[in-house]
Amino acid sequence: MKNIIITGTSRGIGYEMVAILAQAGHSVLALSRNVAPVSGLEITNCHCFSCDITDPDAIKKVPLFLKEKGWKQVDVLINNSGYLVNKPFSELSLEDFKQSYDVNVFGVFSLTQARFTLF
Repeated sequence: MKNIIITGTSRGIGYEMVAILAQAGHSVLALSRNVAPVSGLEITNCHCFSCDITDPDAIKKVPLFLKEKGWKQVDVLINNSGYLVNKPFSELSLEDFKQSYDVNVFGVFSLTQARFTLF
């Protein structure tokens, strides 16, 4: 079985992937700012970790958490977190773009880089 990290697990596709992959027997680490939905599933081979992928300090805690749980490697990283600005282009602000890039580009980069430097 695989060790799998999934981001953006509080709802939608990320939430559903946690249940499907854990039920298939994989060890899953569910990362989300809100861990309550996945915690409520009470799956024994799934760990929840509150993590904002735009926060470098939060990213640094992921490898420590994995080591504490006895993971020797990460086999699959599913970067599912996403930030959508749902308004007309003419109403977008620079802050909207920055937040979108923080999650959708820089957050993915940071977690992917951390994945390769686990131990």
